Amino acid sequence: MTEVLGQWRCSFTGKVILLCYKRIAFQKAAEEVKHLTTVPTDEEMLAIYSLYKQATVGDVNTERPGMLDFKGKAKWDAWSKLKGTSKEEAMKLYIAKVEEMKVIYGMAE
Repeated sequence: MTEVLGQWRCSFTGKVILLCYKRIAFQKAAEEVKHLTTVPTDEEMLAIYSLYKQATVGDVNTERPGMLDFKGKAKWDAWSKLKGTSKEEAMKLYIAKVEEMKVIYGMAE
């Protein structure tokens, strides 16, 4: 059986159903993080960015930005630290981090 949930097409057989629901939870978390009542710290934002990139792209696949691009280097370095983490594990960690931030900062109505 195949069903479209959000932007994901899910085939409901064995392990696939679990991964599909993880992707839906990941997509929901990616939307929710935009509606926190307070902007998270730079460190938290780097964690969210790097986990999102690892979950959606995988291992860093670009050159490290130049020496004057401080923000770009910080983002690249955070993502690079996750090298070898599976997309599925990064999704799980991303969802957990967003849930933690929702408790700390609350959600805008």
